[in-house]
Amino acid sequence: MTIQPISAASTVLYLTPADLSEYDLCAEELTAQQILNLTGDILRQTWIFPSAPPELEVFPAECGLLIFIHIGNEIWMFLDFEALLSAILTLEHECSDCRLFWWNDAYWLVLPGQNAKSNATLSEFGSSVSDIPYMTARLEESGTFLLDQHTLPTFCRCFRTKKRELP
Repeated sequence: MTIQPISAASTVLYLTPADLSEYDLCAEELTAQQILNLTGDILRQTWIFPSAPPELEVFPAECGLLIFIHIGNEIWMFLDFEALLSAILTLEHECSDCRLFWWNDAYWLVLPGQNAKSNATLSEFGSSVSDIPYMTARLEESGTFLLDQHTLPTFCRCFRTKKRELP
């Protein structure tokens, strides 16, 4: 069995026929439910716990089973700029792949993958809307794109307050 991260939100899993035989399975005869159960078991064994169901692309063959696992985006809504700014500055180093949109009188921060630490911090400032289907696509289509991962460090530098030293 080989598990290889592709990005913060994607992983590829390769199972040989010997790996599948440990689960009493054969690549050519797997059902969708068996693949979901198998993938879930393997993710739990490797201490990967997605907060949303992963999307799977499955390629069975005689030489094994190739599964591309995509874990959805975390999407957070902020009603005002101060809350957004506080959240971004708190997570500055963990938001390297995030994108920011303006839509429907709110700021929307899209982070790839699932991160429990980020979620705990962001919940202090905004509301999670990750469970709304197709929200990322809706933001990309209807929202105004404000920042990507390349402009976020500049954004943080511009708004970070410097600590004053006492004379």
